[in-house]
Amino acid sequence: DAMGAAAGVDRLRELGLNVVAVSGRLTRSPLSMREAEKATGLPVLGAAELSDPQLVSELLGIPEVHGADTPFVPAQVPWPVDIPGLAEPEAAEAEPVEEDVSFLDEYFTWSDELADQPTGGHA
Repeated sequence: DAMGAAAGVDRLRELGLNVVAVSGRLTRSPLSMREAEKATGLPVLGAAELSDPQLVSELLGIPEVHGADTPFVPAQVPWPVDIPGLAEPEAAEAEPVEEDVSFLDEYFTWSDELADQPTGGHA
C-alpha cells in the first residue's frame, strides 16, 4: 500500500540508497499507484513500464537502449554491499529441544506389531 511504500522508501534512503521508483503488488490497483506516487514523490512502475528498456535506462541514468553494434558494459557494483547498521547475526549453537508428544496418544494407537509388517510390493 502507499504507506508501506513510503515507509520502505524512507528506510532505504536512511540506509544511503538512491531510490528512483516504486513497484510491486500495489501496481495491481490504479488507486494504490496514485496514492503511492503522491506519498513517495516517485514514479510507480508496473510490469509494462519495467519492461520498457528506454524508460528504465532513463530512470537508472544509464546510456540509452543499445543496438546490436554497441556493447553494453554493466556498472561495477561492489559485492557484498555494506549497509550501515546491518550486521550479520552472531551464530548461536542450537540446543536440542525435547518435545512432549504425549498428547498424540489421544489420537493414535501405538503398536510394535505394525512396525514389523511389510509396507507393500509384490512377492
